[in-house]
Amino acid sequence: MPKLIRAMRWRRLQVVAGALLLGLMALAQQTGPVIPISPIPPLIYNDRQARLPQWMLDRMMRERAKINQAKIRQETTGLVKLSQQLQHLLSDAPPNLPPALAIEKAKQIEKLAHKIRNRLRSGGE
Repeated sequence: MPKLIRAMRWRRLQVVAGALLLGLMALAQQTGPVIPISPIPPLIYNDRQARLPQWMLDRMMRERAKINQAKIRQETTGLVKLSQQLQHLLSDAPPNLPPALAIEKAKQIEKLAHKIRNRLRSGGE
């Protein structure tokens, strides 16, 4: 009995799929040829930027570069301050045992230096 039920369900599915296919074919003949749409969008940032003139895009890039340069300057001054603080902590500490605070400052310096290096590589994007 289960095989019969499965066969009936399969046949019903075939009939429904065939009817659906015939309906879609009839609709396509009425509306004309179907133009496939590419699944990959064009390589633009968004529609608004695509409509902007080139001089405006150049101006936006220059402004972003200025902002990026200001951030780099600010981060490098912070890096200098952190390194001076670390130098002060290490000069006051005993020679064979660095304080835990100095280790934390060194980690902060590494993070900030990595951030600056990445910003310089990417151009601030």
